Amino acid sequence: MLLVSLLASGIPIHLVSATEIDNSGENGNSAGDTGSNKNTEDYNDGNGSESSEDTTETIPESYYLPIESNNVEGWPKGDAIEADAAVVMDASTGTFLYSKNMTAKEYPASITKIMTTLLALEHGNLDDVITFSENAVYSIEPGSTHLGIKAGEQLTLRQALYGIMLASANEISNGVAEHIAGSVENFAQMMNDKAAELGCVNTHFVNPHGLHDENHYTCARDMALIMQAALKNKMFCKIIDTVEYSYPKTNITDEERYFMNHHKMLYEDGYCYTGCLGGKTGFTDDALNTLVTYVKRGKDKLISVILRTNGAEKAYQESKQILDYAFNNFTKEKFDLSRERESAAQLLGISYVGKAIINEDQSLNKPAFQVSKSTSLNLPNGADTRQVTRKYDFKAKTLEFFYHGWPVGKTRIKVEPVFLKEEKGPQYRTETEKPESQSGLEESGQAADGNTDRKAANMLDRISHVFISTWQKLDIFIKDNTVESAVIGGILLIIFVPLLVIAITRNHRYKKILKERMKEEEIRKQLEEEIQRKTPQEIEAELRAEQEAEWRSEQRAEERRIAAEKAARELDAAERLLEEQRSQGETGNMVDTGTHLKEEE
Repeated sequence: MLLVSLLASGIPIHLVSATEIDNSGENGNSAGDTGSNKNTEDYNDGNGSESSEDTTETIPESYYLPIESNNVEGWPKGDAIEADAAVVMDASTGTFLYSKNMTAKEYPASITKIMTTLLALEHGNLDDVITFSENAVYSIEPGSTHLGIKAGEQLTLRQALYGIMLASANEISNGVAEHIAGSVENFAQMMNDKAAELGCVNTHFVNPHGLHDENHYTCARDMALIMQAALKNKMFCKIIDTVEYSYPKTNITDEERYFMNHHKMLYEDGYCYTGCLGGKTGFTDDALNTLVTYVKRGKDKLISVILRTNGAEKAYQESKQILDYAFNNFTKEKFDLSRERESAAQLLGISYVGKAIINEDQSLNKPAFQVSKSTSLNLPNGADTRQVTRKYDFKAKTLEFFYHGWPVGKTRIKVEPVFLKEEKGPQYRTETEKPESQSGLEESGQAADGNTDRKAANMLDRISHVFISTWQKLDIFIKDNTVESAVIGGILLIIFVPLLVIAITRNHRYKKILKERMKEEEIRKQLEEEIQRKTPQEIEAELRAEQEAEWRSEQRAEERRIAAEKAARELDAAERLLEEQRSQGETGNMVDTGTHLKEEE
């Protein structure tokens, strides 16, 4: 009856056998162990030993970290929150509606398990049986979150994934990693490869559970991308939306184990949020509280990510705060794409095609791509749709949309091939390249060659005669008509000199373009060779450095803009003050003049 009451009340519980209690401490979850650096998972809720001390709340420095989305012209201003980093993404379009410190390096804690579960679903069979090794069970930190699995115990992959996403069991995460990739290290490499595939820019994994490691990190933007990819899997969505689950008796454990989903926005009381369909919680001493949440209302599907905030209550409150902001301030606008019919010639800027290129089937003049008739974009309520710009990415095969430079959606395009070929010159064949059929016609061929030679000689004689005759007539005309010849020569010179200059200029420009292209090709080859020589970690570090440099540049530009606006406002205020003083001075003079006139009267 007690178990039924607990389940009905929505209180997260974790039941293990009596023989396992001494090793089942989960900070704030089952045993309440508050050991250092643990992946504790029902969060640090702020009700620990510090409750007897001064509870005066101070505003942390993280409250003042930049909110990138607030810098977008015409974008609704989002509230400041205490989390070090946070985003709200539209799961359908990939648009970031709220973005605070979105690419900053943070520790994820147990939200790591979203990637673990995604890879297991992509590479495993749900009915596979996992036998847990001693390394999987005993390599986790004492006191970290687990479900009391023993070495040699067996679960199906389906059961294991529920234990990972609902109860955040670390030993089960290890077991799944070993089952899928053979070892935790190999699985971590799979995680990093998948992150790169999804476009993550500041993420690196070293384990499947999220227990702290300085080389195990992510950013709010990347976690949203990972969650977006996971939500495309129906089984993943089913797992995270499950409130309670149980393990039946196994080959080692003789009793059932019940556990609840740690994400409290799913429950009907407390932190309940309308439309919440699950997510993942996380906590370690270094990461503090982390939270990923998926919400669906009608056709709107939003993902929120909170990284490094102090306390479970704060994580839920700030998730609600930024989700409310997104639902209240944005609208899906349908855009007609039926007129997106640019040809390859238009996109390439080609207005003339020389003789060196043959345009087969007029392919340059046909539409360069195919696209759906319409798409939906996330825009602020009442936004001017004329401010939406487009960008084609033919490498990624996408058509992207921007609102004052901020990405607001994209759609896939099917690129149509363009067939171009170079015009070939005359073909030559040496004697050693004669076809075999020609050898049988050697004698007749020699006779034909003789006739051809005679015809060619006669043709050359005629051309030579015409040229000599014309030159003689021209020489006589020049001698008899010196002035007229000089005028005609001057006219021809005026005509041909500019043409010659144009020809020389074009030739110089062509050589310059050709040289630049050759240089670009050399640079491209050098870059490819450098990329092949570099490790994925080095490439990732360079990309991360470029991203950070770009962000710092944008931040400095924004600071300069704000300073300029402030200076302009101060100048306006000073001008108004001077105008008021001038007006007051004129009024005073008028009063003095009137008084003087009265005295004279």
